[in-house]
Amino acid sequence: MDRMTNKIERLEHLLHSTNPDFVVLTEHGLKKDTIDQARLADYTLISAYGRNEHIKGGVAIYKHNQLSYKSESLGLEEHSIEMTCEVSAVKVRMSKKKSLYLLGVYRPPGSNLDTTLQVLSEALDKLPALSATKLVMGDINIDNLDETSKERSALNELLRSYNIRRLDLPPTRITDTSISSIDIVCTDLNQDKINVEVTNTGLSDHTGQYCTLDMPKDKTKHIQFTKKSYT
Repeated sequence: MDRMTNKIERLEHLLHSTNPDFVVLTEHGLKKDTIDQARLADYTLISAYGRNEHIKGGVAIYKHNQLSYKSESLGLEEHSIEMTCEVSAVKVRMSKKKSLYLLGVYRPPGSNLDTTLQVLSEALDKLPALSATKLVMGDINIDNLDETSKERSALNELLRSYNIRRLDLPPTRITDTSISSIDIVCTDLNQDKINVEVTNTGLSDHTGQYCTLDMPKDKTKHIQFTKKSYT
């Protein structure tokens, strides 16, 4: 067990202080046959993708044990292509008539864009178009600050076809030589129904994204998500 297990204590301390309802982890670094052993205090693993052949990578989604909403894996991991685009997703039943769909995504740097978009399209095709809120979070390695990027334009065009937009985030990865916003929070919610904070977690060279969704028609007004990387 690789990257995630080396930082469990630090991650649990962070989660204790922020207390999100759901946690999306990218690059957890655990293989398919070991991800179920990665436990977080007060959280239950709902859905995950782990690589078979290569190290690093992966996506995992955890739910807080005190959250009453029924949550289940959508089984979208079969659409993942190792080292190209890796996905995992859950359905959160907010009420009898309304559900929220959370899709976690990891795309390694330099992987084929056309194949990545195909994987995303196949995953989004599995989500209902009506009576559902969709939230996509992860590390896509497409810089949203570069307005001339063809990759950025292609991703945004794909998302628009599903009535989803990528939110503008401040830089999510800062090095000595570059500043970029390569992590994503995408949704079909109105802008005034979602708030995103970017925080330095100390877990990687990426920031974490902390999202609060305002869903006043449900039993609980706010539902919260956080996304972490282990790069």
